[in-house]
Amino acid sequence: MGVWDYDTVTGTLRWDDRCREVCGLEPGSAVDYELFLSAIHPDDRARVQEAVRRSQSPESGGEYSLEYRLVGIRDRIERWVCVQGRTFFDEAGRSVRMIGTAMDISERKRAEAARLEELAFRDRFLAALSHY
Repeated sequence: MGVWDYDTVTGTLRWDDRCREVCGLEPGSAVDYELFLSAIHPDDRARVQEAVRRSQSPESGGEYSLEYRLVGIRDRIERWVCVQGRTFFDEAGRSVRMIGTAMDISERKRAEAARLEELAFRDRFLAALSHY
């Protein structure tokens, strides 16, 4: 599990080395918000950006929890992550900081996909068998 910290006032993003690894980066690599966005699978990017935007509103309670795909920046390996975090607000209700965790859930997602494929095959087989 990796840990991240985003200063929403200055735009400074900090990741531990596990977050870098999940994004296909070398330990100690420089990171910023644009790099983070570029690592998100194109089909998931708008949904992630919307979740970040919503979490910036005090009415949301600042909660951020989402599963999405990343495409490794240097290694191009697709990974699923579960990201959870919280936004903190100043006295005026402005977002000042987000902190959270990122967990690689790729194995679980692959197992789920395999199970769904297995069930679909079984259903097709049973349908064909019942037809005869």
